Amino acid sequence: MPGAMHRLVCGVIPKPSLFASLTLGLLLTTVLGNGCGPFARLKLAQPRPGGGQRVLRLESDRARFATEDVPWDRLLLAWPLPGARTGGERFVLYLRLPPGGGEFCTERTDDGRGDLAGFLIQRTGHRAGLSRVRQGSVSVTGGAERRTGRLELECADGTALRGSFRAVRSDLALRFFEEDHAADVEALGRPGQGKTADAPAGRRAKQ
Repeated sequence: MPGAMHRLVCGVIPKPSLFASLTLGLLLTTVLGNGCGPFARLKLAQPRPGGGQRVLRLESDRARFATEDVPWDRLLLAWPLPGARTGGERFVLYLRLPPGGGEFCTERTDDGRGDLAGFLIQRTGHRAGLSRVRQGSVSVTGGAERRTGRLELECADGTALRGSFRAVRSDLALRFFEEDHAADVEALGRPGQGKTADAPAGRRAKQ
């Protein structure tokens, strides 16, 4: 009897068409991408050797942050090549900032909300290498598991970054990255301490 009932139900309820399945998948992707999942969008402008600017628009779902038993939070955003959402991480932005929400800048303010520091790694093109964040600000809101924000930064090599992000907490991902780039992270110094000189020109980033 249960088998007959199963066949009856399966015979009454039609199977979804391929078009309906694709439409549902696209709808779910759009809803999840816009409302729940992490994302990082960036406009990256670099000065050209002969004058002018090279502008890249980057987008990905690789936005993570960590807040552990240390006196600062860390943000890690990564992007594939322009025009793609998947693929190898060709641009990586690592930032260290005071814990919790707020607006933070590279210059220490009267309320102590400064000490924003970080670097950009580019792993493709003639500008491949690491450049330290020289000036700018990042605004952050959110709780223990998700953070949203906007950034406007300039690196030592003249690269300008402007974008937004929605990051999910991933202490382990940040720990792995920091182990792989221990010297670069250490070169940022401790919050409240002086920062070391920028990486020399032509330095190659780790692949």
